Amino acid sequence: MTDAQQRRAVILDSAARLFARKGFAATTVREIADSVGVLSGSLYHHFPSKDAIVDEVVDGYLDDLLAAYRDVLRRDPPPREMVRQLVAASVAATTRHPHAADIYRRERRRRHQFGGADRLDAAAAEVTRSWLVALERGRADGSFRTDVPAPVAYRLIRDGLFHCGPPPGPGADLAETVSALVLDGLTTRTSGRRAR
Repeated sequence: MTDAQQRRAVILDSAARLFARKGFAATTVREIADSVGVLSGSLYHHFPSKDAIVDEVVDGYLDDLLAAYRDVLRRDPPPREMVRQLVAASVAATTRHPHAADIYRRERRRRHQFGGADRLDAAAAEVTRSWLVALERGRADGSFRTDVPAPVAYRLIRDGLFHCGPPPGPGADLAETVSALVLDGLTTRTSGRRAR
């Protein structure tokens, strides 16, 4: 990685932290520059605008996430495994881009207010389609319950994944924990039998 690429990466990381904490509108170019120890004007050697910075933060996250989702769908595992892999891909992308999911949600709302949400809407639609493929296949082959509509299950999974932080403790595997909850629920096998 060249010095210029390293500097861009540092700027993006610092800007992402500021955008996530303060919001895009409240974060100034001066604050971003100060956070990486450069003059405000120097940022323009790397990015034409603050909008370009936030676009690159969000695009990096979405490109990473969608590439992983496409790979899962291309491999076409059975529905339970497909859900497990989509969860793992989501957690991995969020781990690699720790502030981008929050920024994406905010930025999408802002873009709907001020225009330019087409690219973000297309990414959101592809994410939704990926999950619905897995959930509908599981309903069709009997792996998943049919009394829970796939869009409802998807929204619960999506919101849970969006709001998951880092793994809850040493050695914890967040993706496996989320997958177990999604696929098997909270009840034990014995408590489920007693309830029937």
